[in-house]
Amino acid sequence: MFRSIEQEMIEQEFIQKQQQELNEAMQGIIQEQKNTLAQCEEEYLTRTRQLKRDRESVIWDVEGRLLQEKYHLFKQQVKDQLSLQRHQLKKRGEKEMERMCRDHNSQMEELRAQLAQERARLPKFQRQDGKTKLVSYKHSLKPRSLSTAEQRELVKQFLLQEEKRQKRERQQQQQQHEQHLRQRLRLCESN
Repeated sequence: MFRSIEQEMIEQEFIQKQQQELNEAMQGIIQEQKNTLAQCEEEYLTRTRQLKRDRESVIWDVEGRLLQEKYHLFKQQVKDQLSLQRHQLKKRGEKEMERMCRDHNSQMEELRAQLAQERARLPKFQRQDGKTKLVSYKHSLKPRSLSTAEQRELVKQFLLQEEKRQKRERQQQQQQHEQHLRQRLRLCESN
């Protein structure tokens, strides 16, 4: 009787061990099946995406060729039309260009003459203005009770400053004239 309990326990242990090995084997098979299934799904999705991309690529190629053919046809029509218009406009353009060149040259000559007059007037104006300022400055020195040497020194400094101011005015005028000429030239060239 004792032996049969022991034997029963051994059998029970053996059965449990077999059951455990069977469960582990089943889990392994199930996991392997899941992995295989996931891999198949991934391959299917990859293949499906590739087929869609291939299909879209073919559609794009066909549409691209159709668009290119339409473009070439349109381009040829436009080219023919432009060739005709260009021929018609060329004559008018040449006459217009000649007229614009004459106008441009005339405007530039007028502007140059006007600027030359301004340049010629500036030194005369500066001399008169300088004399007026000098008289006014000398007059402002009288109430100060300065010696003749001090007055001469102050007048000398005033004249130097006045000369520098006049030089700046001339340079500024020169720059303005050059800028006017450049602007007029750009305006004429843009037209």
